[in-house]
Amino acid sequence: MMNNTSKILLGSLLLGSLSLTSCGDDFLDVNNNPNLPTSVSPDLVLASGTGTMAYVLGGQFQIAGNFLAQHWTQNLVSNQYKELDRYNILQTTYDGTFVTLFAGAQQDFQIVINKARGDSSNYAAIAGIEQAFTYQLLSDAYDRVPFTEALRGSQNVQPLYDEGPVIYDGAIALINQSLANINADGVSVGTQDIVFGGDMEKWRRFANTLKLRMFLRQVYVRPQVAQDSIRAMFNRGAQFLGATEDAQIAIFTSAKNANPISITELSGSGITGNIIASSTVIDYLNLTVDPRINDLFDRPGNSTTAAFIGTPQGLAGTSGAPTPAITARSRPDIIKIIGPTAPVILISGAESMFLQAEAALYGWAGGTSAKSLYEQGIESSFVRLGTALPAGFLASVDINLDNATDTAAKLDRIITQKWVSMSGSQGFEAWAELRRTNYPSFIRPSLSSTLAPGVIANRLLYPATETARNPNTPPVALAQVPVWWDTKPL
Repeated sequence: MMNNTSKILLGSLLLGSLSLTSCGDDFLDVNNNPNLPTSVSPDLVLASGTGTMAYVLGGQFQIAGNFLAQHWTQNLVSNQYKELDRYNILQTTYDGTFVTLFAGAQQDFQIVINKARGDSSNYAAIAGIEQAFTYQLLSDAYDRVPFTEALRGSQNVQPLYDEGPVIYDGAIALINQSLANINADGVSVGTQDIVFGGDMEKWRRFANTLKLRMFLRQVYVRPQVAQDSIRAMFNRGAQFLGATEDAQIAIFTSAKNANPISITELSGSGITGNIIASSTVIDYLNLTVDPRINDLFDRPGNSTTAAFIGTPQGLAGTSGAPTPAITARSRPDIIKIIGPTAPVILISGAESMFLQAEAALYGWAGGTSAKSLYEQGIESSFVRLGTALPAGFLASVDINLDNATDTAAKLDRIITQKWVSMSGSQGFEAWAELRRTNYPSFIRPSLSSTLAPGVIANRLLYPATETARNPNTPPVALAQVPVWWDTKPL
């Protein structure tokens, strides 16, 4: 748990993040956080940066990812996310997230990196790893972003935008430097670290898992880089997050100190009228007789016996759509998924196992069994949700990895089970993996898509405020244009 100072600081920064999304141009400098003076001690700024990043990842990015990965869809009698379901993503849709991540989280992490020296180097190590994590989020969402000239304050208020490989390579170098900064004899970060409570060995495993994720993200666009880098990690015995080792922010205790998504999606009487379950995930969970459906979604009207009912993706945006009450449809679970105390997950233990399973499938993991790692990923997801794994589930016809006929089919199963494990809790990452691999293979574009046939939304757009302020902002690419690593043919 956090101490009182960290709790107060996190509450303040969440309010600050909310206000950042509607600030004027004076607050849109990606090199400057207007809410936090640079004289603040690194121990306070670290929690601020982590909380700000979590606010975006667990809030706006959580909603966008779950919609675009087809875990959730728009309620048939509401309009809040109808344009998201239609893939009608504009420059104004996610302008606040861009600013909050740069001017808030990244600037905070940079302050810690600059100030934490000597015995305090563990602070810099954590901040550097989290900064690399956030750079990946930004690149995966917007493609090119400032990196080599970013975070220089008044020295450069109009930074250049870097290409994706430069950002990824730079983030990997930042992780490696951060790992070198870990000091077993240094000052313990303790409760100011709201992810691992100052456990630097967990941060080491998190950093390696993050690198594995980033290398696999490049498997189609830079296959030799991915292969050589992953082989090297396994050959030197790199340790990754364990199956039950979730990197998460789990400090939320009540409606007043709540998970970001619950702030907007819960009311005094329950869930608001915006989000319902997509048929894409409900149909798959029913097909595979997967009991996790009870943890990921509620039955219509909170019944204990009614069948789970999904809604076709984007149906609300079509003409002549039915208008049943929200209580007639399944919705995200009000406690485990969008409840006030639900954690914000950075990388789950299940994701770590699925990443390792993919590396093993390609033969890059030193002979480790892909099937064993895949099954550990599924088991980890069950454990996190508190659900017993049914006897015979792993051997069932649609789950057993041995039933898949070739590498492509096996990868489809690995990514599909990763997709299930991320439902509601890692929506942005599920969307990223869908874009990278085109799996799950049964996903089809939204019924109300405004894009060309067969195309899904592949990016967020640079905010209009940024294109107006910084002449180095690249030309705005539309939502259907893939980001740099998304090169696998459909």
